[in-house]
Amino acid sequence: MRTEPKPRLILDTKVIISGVLFKGKAIRSLLLYALSEYQLVFNPKDNKFLSLALDADVMAIVTGDKELKVLHPYKGIAIPSPADFMRLQMPAPQ
Repeated sequence: MRTEPKPRLILDTKVIISGVLFKGKAIRSLLLYALSEYQLVFNPKDNKFLSLALDADVMAIVTGDKELKVLHPYKGIAIPSPADFMRLQMPAPQ
């Protein structure tokens, strides 16, 4: 049982849509993992992600958006791609 609050995370709209509409295993795995391990913070407008990230005190903005990714890290907030996030967060197979 988790006693601490879940860390907060933003998933870019494109990441969510890709996970729902396409059959990419990495994106679907990311969505399932994020839903179980993080408190997700959503904002429907991509240009608001940085402001939302600061206001919501998230640990990362997961995105495939190149304009956002070049800002990594933004004021201490990681901006990884979905694949990079999964490599860093998922436990290694045993």
